[in-house]
Amino acid sequence: MNTGSPNAQLLLELKSLRPGRGLADAVDGATIPNLRAVNAIDLESGDELRAKLDAALAAAVQGLSDDGDRHLVTVALNLAPHGYGDTFNARLERLAGTLRLTTRHVQRKIDNALGELAERLCACRWVPETDWSVLYLDVLLRLDTTPPEAHERRTILAHVDGVHTIANRVDVPTESNAEPKTRLEILFGAVTATDTSRQDRSLVTDIVLPRPLHQGERHTYGQIVRADRIADRFACTPSRPHVRFALRVRFDPTRPPARVWRMDGVFTRQFDEPAASGEPLVPDLAGEVAAEFTNLRPGNSYGIQWQWH
Repeated sequence: MNTGSPNAQLLLELKSLRPGRGLADAVDGATIPNLRAVNAIDLESGDELRAKLDAALAAAVQGLSDDGDRHLVTVALNLAPHGYGDTFNARLERLAGTLRLTTRHVQRKIDNALGELAERLCACRWVPETDWSVLYLDVLLRLDTTPPEAHERRTILAHVDGVHTIANRVDVPTESNAEPKTRLEILFGAVTATDTSRQDRSLVTDIVLPRPLHQGERHTYGQIVRADRIADRFACTPSRPHVRFALRVRFDPTRPPARVWRMDGVFTRQFDEPAASGEPLVPDLAGEVAAEFTNLRPGNSYGIQWQWH
């Protein structure tokens, strides 16, 4: 690996956080300029720097591809709640005992997981000032029903203690010059606190979780959005970090579209252009296409678009 590359510099800085009590100890911001940059942290010292870095890394770790790697990094860096051991060697031996591996083998696995984390941090600018982020957004858009329905399941991560009421934003693109009727139904995991309002292409509702979340805690809730008319596309344009967005569109198998394509991190205005410009998708026998996106960038759009004729 090129030691001057951004990934390599981030990896070195991540490794520098492992000694002693890890993120439970004070952090010298001068020694981690790249980590501060990708996480938009301007502070150079103090408990606030450590808390923001801890929250940002806890969120980024959730994007690692393997559950085991997520645990390895959490323990190695001693992320919140900081109860994994007072020295890196103690944490390493604890992992080795649990996994029944040598400490050298475990350290190699940690190094590999930190390498993936460095790559993801380079690819996605996390916003630790945000009090919560979206880990997983799974959507099934049913166009074989009347009216169309978007079934959503969201898992969020609290970056601070006390996350209780959140702004629930749902992207529902509508046909131009149309005033469609849209209805939001919370299925589980929350209750609505305000009426739904429309902001540009999104429906926004304040929802209340069953109880306040602690920092680092996950919570999942589900909802259905029904609209009598939607445009020939469905996309997520995040206003806060999203680790993964999985979208499945189910067309009526007897009336498939002429063309379907994937849109990955495009400017929103590209969805308004009629020409197909993304990776082609072909509906299967059930009339379904699917796409998955990771480390979504705020302000860009991700989804599926189609043409009927």
